[in-house]
Amino acid sequence: MLCSDYLPDISFFQALQAALNKKSGENRKSPGQIEHRDRTPYWAKRLEDRRYDVVHFRNGYATKAPEMIVEFRGLRRTGTAHKGGYQILLGRILGLKRWKP
Repeated sequence: MLCSDYLPDISFFQALQAALNKKSGENRKSPGQIEHRDRTPYWAKRLEDRRYDVVHFRNGYATKAPEMIVEFRGLRRTGTAHKGGYQILLGRILGLKRWKP
């Protein structure tokens, strides 16, 4: 069962750090979700030719910001190199902290 105030220790995992606005994260109740990012040099550096185990989402920069750990299932590139994007394929939610339904 998923506890709403528990984050697993991810120090042994390769973790992608990503900001998440709560509106897009509210619907993450089932596996198979996709998180979209624009194809920019910022995201290319973090996603291209890298392997991750989990994605650590954080909603803002406040010390009490909601956080979520989700399985990383893969990466897809969409569109062209200049007008494309990335689809981060997500698995099940491994932990939530300070997340209000």
